[in-house]
Amino acid sequence: SLASVGCKQQLPLQMAYGYGVDHEEESESGDREEIVCTGSSSRRARLKYVTGLGSLDARFSPCCFCVRFSPDDCQLAASYSNGDICIYNAETGTQDLALETLRGPTAAATLQFRWRWDSKRLLSATSCPESDGQIMMWDANSGRCLSTVTESDNQILCLDTLCDRHRFVTAGVDRQMQVYDSNTMTQVQTLRRGVGLNTNAHSNNIYAVKCHPLESHVMFSGGWDNTLQMWDTREGKSVRSIYDVFVCGDSIDFDSSRSQILSGSHRTTDPLQIWDYGTGSLVETVSNQADSIDSSSMVFAAQFSKDDSRSMMAVGGYQGNEAKFHVRD
Repeated sequence: SLASVGCKQQLPLQMAYGYGVDHEEESESGDREEIVCTGSSSRRARLKYVTGLGSLDARFSPCCFCVRFSPDDCQLAASYSNGDICIYNAETGTQDLALETLRGPTAAATLQFRWRWDSKRLLSATSCPESDGQIMMWDANSGRCLSTVTESDNQILCLDTLCDRHRFVTAGVDRQMQVYDSNTMTQVQTLRRGVGLNTNAHSNNIYAVKCHPLESHVMFSGGWDNTLQMWDTREGKSVRSIYDVFVCGDSIDFDSSRSQILSGSHRTTDPLQIWDYGTGSLVETVSNQADSIDSSSMVFAAQFSKDDSRSMMAVGGYQGNEAKFHVRD
């Protein structure tokens, strides 16, 4: 299963894979709309349901910024520009719960969130130019906010959880990686520098953070400074920089079966690239053009599928306004 979200003109800003990836199965009723398909693959996608706040025809419906399946694939959560996070039944699309943030003239948007490994809690980050960034831990069963942490003078643009299940990391406008203890919600480490000539850390906004799924001390980040940084919490700094990667959304992922990094850049030339984790060298530049579409999407979101071999990639972006699915060799 795959979920995508749009903003106003239905731009795909975020995409989320579930663990059960269906390619060619027909719906039980047989009357669901088939998505317009291009390219050489015989695989087809059918629309399962449309859900969310507001209406596609409404002028001021809240924009959707992030969407994620729960680890058990039973629920689908989506965050919106008014700060709310809605939790839906992943099978039917009906809303089970709404996590409501404080309203006000400076209401912050929930740009990203992550499920905890047991599907019982959500970790969200809010951002507003006129207020401080906030991190909130939610009970996904009751909708109650369990704790709130404020990062003064910072807009939090992204976050992710480390694989040790005890820490998470945030990043944003302050260009730093802030590591927290998820049990106490206290900051335990700040990473902000590189190692001289080889790595320079970030010099502009950070829009994506991805933690290594197997190594709890390794993190990846990307942003507006045209770099993808690899961080090591043991050394407390960036240990490798990959250049010419322009990240503007949640478009960094990792394939542990091949030790490869996926990056999606917000540009029309070579937006989708795969890098070798061990050397930092470019493995492949993936064409993000369908055979019958003479356009290239400027990427906001990119992810590997969650099957063991990471056999597919899902990519969404602006200009082409398309969600594309790439089958890997």
